[in-house]
Amino acid sequence: MLNVRSLSKLNFLRFNVRQYAAGKATSEGTQRYYLDKLQMFAENAITRTPSVSKRSNWTIGRVGFDSTQVSNNNKNYQVALQFALQSGCNVVHIDPNNVIGQELCAVVLNGMIEENVLKRDEIIITSQVGYHEPTGRDSINIVHFDPTKDHSIAPSSIKDQLALLKELLHMDTIDILYLTDPEIQYADDDDDATFSNKIEEAFSYMEQLVQEGQIQRYGIHSRFLPDQSRRKFTLKQYLDVAIKAGGEDHHFEYISFPYNFVEKQPYQHRAYNGSTDNLFQNAQHYNISTIGHRPLHAILPGGKSVKFVDVRVENDTHSFEPTLQDPNQETALNVFMDSMNETIRYEQTLPDADDFPTDIAKGENHKLPHIGALRWGMILSGNLSRLDTLHTFENVLENRIRPELHYAHEKLRKSQMGKKYSQWLVQYNYLCTKMIRDYTTLLKEKHLFEVRNAKKHVDELCPELIGSETMSKKVMRTLLSSGVDCVLTDPRHESQIDDLVVSIGEHVSEKGVKDLMEKAEWRTINFEESDEPMEGQPRRSLDNDEDL
Repeated sequence: MLNVRSLSKLNFLRFNVRQYAAGKATSEGTQRYYLDKLQMFAENAITRTPSVSKRSNWTIGRVGFDSTQVSNNNKNYQVALQFALQSGCNVVHIDPNNVIGQELCAVVLNGMIEENVLKRDEIIITSQVGYHEPTGRDSINIVHFDPTKDHSIAPSSIKDQLALLKELLHMDTIDILYLTDPEIQYADDDDDATFSNKIEEAFSYMEQLVQEGQIQRYGIHSRFLPDQSRRKFTLKQYLDVAIKAGGEDHHFEYISFPYNFVEKQPYQHRAYNGSTDNLFQNAQHYNISTIGHRPLHAILPGGKSVKFVDVRVENDTHSFEPTLQDPNQETALNVFMDSMNETIRYEQTLPDADDFPTDIAKGENHKLPHIGALRWGMILSGNLSRLDTLHTFENVLENRIRPELHYAHEKLRKSQMGKKYSQWLVQYNYLCTKMIRDYTTLLKEKHLFEVRNAKKHVDELCPELIGSETMSKKVMRTLLSSGVDCVLTDPRHESQIDDLVVSIGEHVSEKGVKDLMEKAEWRTINFEESDEPMEGQPRRSLDNDEDL
């Protein structure tokens, strides 16, 4: 078992990325990387045997790092990424729509290369193009996906998105560049030939980027590809277009898609190309490597989600029973309700908004929070049904409550009213912190109760997984035994690296995978995330906050 404490921690906060990291992933480098890491894997670990891409001949770790969920308020990600890179994760996927994740990857990757902990040729850097901020332009090549983003795979758009990505990452070469959800470009009146022309234009430009040394390989990153029930291109059709664009020596080699216990179409659907193959078998036939993502975060029909993870409950606040059977146990609920009601009563001592400076009460340019940012007890009380799961509440806490609470606090403190209400702010911060802590603990207990039910459900269907203690390990063992080449995950703490990568365990049998994938029913396990918006929340204080 890996002792992550024995790995060297590098302080990359002092590191300032000044120059582009030269180099790219190579067959020799990726093989060298994995041979160096073999000693830390248990003999029976799935991750001990990497995948090897057929065309590029890269040695690919079975588990990779996904930056999509990297957040500003979780400093553990930096250490987690460092340990992941030192522990067998040599695939790093960088989401172009998450600037914070890009910055973290740039600092850690370039820092470890600078410190000679890694070599650039050992690591496979992947990213994607397609969705981007609205341009305000109308074009046959731009789909206005929603008010916050457009979608385009036209060469001019790919060029702009790639240039921005490389600038932020300080990387000369992106090893794999995906077209994201190209099926979005299907217009209502499009036939396959029209759509094929759009793909061929994009693939031809990708081949040009390969010749220029800006990328090495390209592929499709699509939530639609595994689902054969709706109109879209098949893998064979994409491959035919790649041959038209680049000849038999084309550089189309990778496909990526959501893959978890709920979104299991890549394994289940067996009608690819008129055969009984599933997506993994079909891809293997064409020498295409498969990358699954979101293994622990599944999206249910209708937009709700399931998190297949255990959580730790800190017992330094209140003595919740570790064997909690009822998530609404009287003790746990009463502790939180007392905290919330005390906060609400104190909020009622805050003067009316009219007594405060205009920029605090109404917001400047409609971007700053109004005085409601100092009434989170009242707002929370009106939204408990929408914030009744741990993941939802943590997202809202991180992206809305804490930033806006901090901003309104600072604006009031620095205003002419600051001195008068300094003691009020100190007490309010204390009460808010206590309320948030108590509610988080309650939701963790609820989540633990639901995960215990999920573990029982999994173990009954696949007894081979009983020895895997955590839910995440059960998930990863199953997925990595089902035919996928690599699964991208986002460990948020160094302690998760051993669980998700190094000591993941042995392969699950073909029968075990089949029983679990075909018989598991997650709608009976009540740990779904609400997708309803909050009511009564203040204006957003950060331009890049996502809607609740």
